[in-house]
Amino acid sequence: MLKTRIITALILVSLVILTTIFLEPVWFLFISSLFILVGIWEWFKLFSSRVDGHIHYFGIFPVVFIYFIGQPISFVLSNYSISTVYLFEHSPVFYVVIYLSLAFFWLVIAPLMIINYQKKLFFNPYLVITDLKGKRSWSDLMIGPEGTWMNFFLGNFLLWGMWLNLVILLFNNPYILLFLFLIIWSADIAAYFSGKKYGKHTLADNVSPSKTWEGVIGGLIAGILTAFLALHFFREFLGVDMIQASPIKLILLSSVTVIYSIVGDLFISIIKRDAGKKDTGILFPGHGGVLDRIDSLMAGSVAFMFWGIFLGLFDFGLL
Repeated sequence: MLKTRIITALILVSLVILTTIFLEPVWFLFISSLFILVGIWEWFKLFSSRVDGHIHYFGIFPVVFIYFIGQPISFVLSNYSISTVYLFEHSPVFYVVIYLSLAFFWLVIAPLMIINYQKKLFFNPYLVITDLKGKRSWSDLMIGPEGTWMNFFLGNFLLWGMWLNLVILLFNNPYILLFLFLIIWSADIAAYFSGKKYGKHTLADNVSPSKTWEGVIGGLIAGILTAFLALHFFREFLGVDMIQASPIKLILLSSVTVIYSIVGDLFISIIKRDAGKKDTGILFPGHGGVLDRIDSLMAGSVAFMFWGIFLGLFDFGLL
């Protein structure tokens, strides 16, 4: 099993590096879009019942697919030197609202959902509002086990929102995107092995019993060290000077990225537990489905960009 995981991981890492650094941007857009579509399909397959008929069939053809993918790809095809400004010049307010909404969900709402699921502090896991007959209404505030329109929009919003995040990073500097990947990959690997070897104190046993505080610490250390080593390698061996960051700012950026990558992992774990499934799919041998592979990236990428802008390390014209 471990051998299979390693081989699959090496193939995926090679594909990501190839499309991020060595190929034209359109290849990253195309391949990543396919993965997002599969991820959305997996999202809807996790729900046990679909009260709105076959709503999951519409999950792979959202309006945002046309807006988010059609527009950037057409720009890239016509001009490979596209800048992020191109993405926002026609409707900057729209993109800012999308991004801030995404940041609010991952930085605030998702952690509260995880804490509540673990501690059962305030309300049931779904925050379901009921009508006088005790039936679920259309105004579910969080994830429920059914394929409602609420879940339709939330799934598309989270996945295409992450995709947009990655596109912004790619268009500004592909090495910044690779920098993000390296932090999250190293943290995931270190958390897995340190948790296996030293894990004794569970992080959130009601959400994911296999995750431990020892794994979190291992992931944080690995993420911070990788950030320093990656910047040094890019600067000294590739001549790429992406960002000018003090050690304190770099530690903060990498730490927050790792912490929220764990939030993304736990959030998808909540959905899988309620669906009674271990993995979201079978696309990647030894790893599960697309959502199993990008859960950390979904929240980690948002935290990375948000805190990078907040710390003055990035300027993407968003905020």
